[in-house]
Amino acid sequence: MTSLTLNTNKTTGTGIGGGLGKTTGTGLGGGLGGLGKKDAQPIEIPPELKGKTVKQVLEQFEKQLEEQVRQFQNQARQVARWDREIFECLSLMQHLESQINTVEGAQKELAQTTKSLLDEQTEFIKTLTDEKEKIQIPESADQRQRLYHLAFELSNNFISMENNLKSIVEQTDKSSTESTTEVGKIEQIANCHLDAMRWIEHQTSSLEEKLDALTKKLQTIQ
Repeated sequence: MTSLTLNTNKTTGTGIGGGLGKTTGTGLGGGLGGLGKKDAQPIEIPPELKGKTVKQVLEQFEKQLEEQVRQFQNQARQVARWDREIFECLSLMQHLESQINTVEGAQKELAQTTKSLLDEQTEFIKTLTDEKEKIQIPESADQRQRLYHLAFELSNNFISMENNLKSIVEQTDKSSTESTTEVGKIEQIANCHLDAMRWIEHQTSSLEEKLDALTKKLQTIQ
């Protein structure tokens, strides 16, 4: 009996206890340690951040952010300036369009005035011819010669005025095609129109004086 009990305790202590202790310590503990070493990966740090503290990295990021904000603000100001320039160009184009319409209207008025003067010239020559046929020839040769000379000079003045008006219209059209800018075109057309109006005013005053003189001569002849 004593011999059996001793053998049982020895087997239990050596076989089961020792086996469980060795199996658990070696298999489970060693396996978890090996798993941890296999899954762990080292974190790669960018070259520009190596050897720097967290404060230095944050300061670097802050500087980069400020630079990007400054560039964005510069681009925003540039876009705003372009927007203002586009708006100014649109306003200028509208103003030029209005000025061109005004000049075209004045040019049409000048053409109508020229046509009216030509019609008056034709009517005057016809009237002068009719009156010449009705009026008796003056006895004085000198008076008749002065009358013819005055009528001839008046006719030449009308022809000269017609040619000058045509020249002004041609010069206006030529200036319109040769001008490099819209502003220059408007300025040249306006100057030509102003010169034409001044010249017409001067010629009209001169013709009125000569017409009055011719009318008085015709009245004295009658």
